[in-house]
Amino acid sequence: MMMMILMMMYDAVACITKQISTYDVSVLGVTSLNDELFVLLSREEKQIAVCSVAANYDPVRYLHLPGLTLSSTPTLSSPT
Repeated sequence: MMMMILMMMYDAVACITKQISTYDVSVLGVTSLNDELFVLLSREEKQIAVCSVAANYDPVRYLHLPGLTLSSTPTLSSPT
């Protein structure tokens, strides 16, 4: 089974839905900053996938957080 993230993008007229594959890895959180989408993944290495809006939401890099365990995973959210 392939896990997917559904992104809702809004413009002045329409709402667009985009499916992003996470290749069977559970998603623990999602946030965006500027033109990048940060996806917190449930795995031991490369826990954050950084996807580019300009690259059709394909992952452009991964961030590894040494010492981060599934039991210590914080909430990933944007400031309001």
